[in-house]
Amino acid sequence: MIVSGVLAVVPIDPAQEATQYSGIRVQTVPNWFRFTTDSGTFLLRDSPTRLERSQGQRAVRRDESLIRPTRSSWSARLVSERAQLDREARNEFYCPAHGDTMTNPDPSTTPPTSGPADAVDEIVRISKRKNFTPVRNEFLQREDDGKKLPGPASSLITSGDHRGLLLYLLLLTKASSEPWDAALPAAAWARALGIPLPESKTARSTISKIWLRLERRGLVRRERKQRLADVFLCAEDGLGDPYTAPGAVGDRYFRVPLELWTEGPDAHRRWYQDLSLPELYILLVGRSLGDDFRLPVESAPEWYQVSADTVNRGLLGLQSKGLIVVDQTFKKAPLSAVGYTAEHRYTLQAPFGPVGRRSGAPAPKKRRPAPRPIAKKATASKPKPTAKKAAVSKPK
Repeated sequence: MIVSGVLAVVPIDPAQEATQYSGIRVQTVPNWFRFTTDSGTFLLRDSPTRLERSQGQRAVRRDESLIRPTRSSWSARLVSERAQLDREARNEFYCPAHGDTMTNPDPSTTPPTSGPADAVDEIVRISKRKNFTPVRNEFLQREDDGKKLPGPASSLITSGDHRGLLLYLLLLTKASSEPWDAALPAAAWARALGIPLPESKTARSTISKIWLRLERRGLVRRERKQRLADVFLCAEDGLGDPYTAPGAVGDRYFRVPLELWTEGPDAHRRWYQDLSLPELYILLVGRSLGDDFRLPVESAPEWYQVSADTVNRGLLGLQSKGLIVVDQTFKKAPLSAVGYTAEHRYTLQAPFGPVGRRSGAPAPKKRRPAPRPIAKKATASKPKPTAKKAAVSKPK
């Protein structure tokens, strides 16, 4: 709605306004302002500076609540989805003309609300994963005829699709058994990612667009299951092949600890919320390479098709948060400008490291326990029947 010709912006007192305008009573609402336009007088909950900036333009923003008079009574118009879904705001008004009583609810009768941490904890719980989520190395880097090519993760990084990377990792965590799918409401995924107002149409549309981007990259495929989107995993190389559990002969995969979802730097944030996109990417690369790994910044575009600046920001960010340590060594280089070169090796720290495998060393093979000998049941031995010898008659 566009309101033109703002004439005045006046702070009002809710108690005084209730006596001045019959038919509406505002309860415990701070920062209410009344402004007059050529279309009439409006009540707006906002700051005066924002209203002054919006003179002659769009005076009602998406995050504002507007109440305006009609012919015979006051009607509440919640301009944005934020105001429509904000239960607290809806319970601050009383409109006798409409017969709607909206007061602050009794806390004992108010339904509990779930946050991002609650949604993520429930996804991890129902996945029944113990300590980690396996991810094939092809997600970061794959090989084709002996040539190393970047995996689908590089396109997520270069396009800045932070939510796409998080949602894919969360789907890998949730889809822990055949048929490798997850059918949850879009609001549940939005709540887990911390998208504001997860029940709104905007949040549901955001999740649908993220699934579409992942589907175009060949990482997932979608089907309809009643009124939900049933999302199936595809192979991590982005070629659209059916997904299988890592662990077959020749599979190279790394493990993403569940602490990414369940722990954090403090009691109010989880690691998946605190890590930036470059930091999360370097975390995955470090888990795939092992301990004491090399990652020259200038070689990142060739190895992973990611900019050197992205790798540098990821390494510095993890180092500032105490999630990675750097071991710097110097080597002679007579033909270099300074006569030596510096080599940096990185090792992830708790809760994401150390990995337990040195970079460049093959992954230890799992030894299958020797089969236990099957104990034979003791049975009473029966005497073997002896063949009776035929009596030979001697000639007389």
